[in-house]
Amino acid sequence: MNENKLSRIGEMLNGTGWQKTLAILCIILAILLVLGIVVSLVLLLFPVTEIEILGDSRYTYNEIIEASGIKEGSRLYYINENRAEKLLLERYPYLENVEINSYFPNRVVIEITQFKEIYLLAHENGFCYVNADFEILEIAQTAPEVAVLNCIYIKLENPVSGQVGDILSGDDIGRADELIGHLKNHGFYSYLSLVDVADRFNLSFVISKKHKLIIGAMTDIEDKIFACYQVCFSEHFKKDQSSIINATDKRNVFLRHVSEESILEEFDFGKK
Repeated sequence: MNENKLSRIGEMLNGTGWQKTLAILCIILAILLVLGIVVSLVLLLFPVTEIEILGDSRYTYNEIIEASGIKEGSRLYYINENRAEKLLLERYPYLENVEINSYFPNRVVIEITQFKEIYLLAHENGFCYVNADFEILEIAQTAPEVAVLNCIYIKLENPVSGQVGDILSGDDIGRADELIGHLKNHGFYSYLSLVDVADRFNLSFVISKKHKLIIGAMTDIEDKIFACYQVCFSEHFKKDQSSIINATDKRNVFLRHVSEESILEEFDFGKK
């Protein structure tokens, strides 16, 4: 055993090594404590001068700031991010998520995410807005004008009931959810203005607020929607002219303009 090893063993036996380690740890803790005190003092002394909001929302900048409780001039030390996030979600039902972060020395960032898929349904007390999970976000006595409707109206057999926060269920809700899922697969979703599942044997939907597509029952639903998709690329289909596409029979699909009584074109998808 060499002299260095003997020396280290001796230091350990004498407690010198442990004393040095303990002294170093005490110094590190003292430094951290001082830094914590300095940061706390800075947070107390420096007011918030910049509040940034990220994300699209139907709510204004001032509405978000007011509901969060965070104002310019507030001290970062006293800002409770979790509480502010909860206040925003409770106040504004169309917000799916809120994340708030404070940045030294005087900046706060509020990042919001709004529900992208909003549906309007008839409610026993008027109308209600729901998200993609069919959770009631808001109940209103009247619906907006069709011209300014910025969500999808779902027509059901009967008005729904329930309070804000309830999750809707039932056969017609299930049909609507399934039909919307199929429409997403074929690129119709971004153009949807109405989905009609009131009659399970006569389902239909409206795109761009002027083209009605009738698909009948849920049988062969994928084939029927795909047939409608093909018709929309026909030379006779005019985007700026209201029309009706009847794909109740997936093999024989009809297209006509609303202003005309006769069928404009018949598509035979039964040919091989």
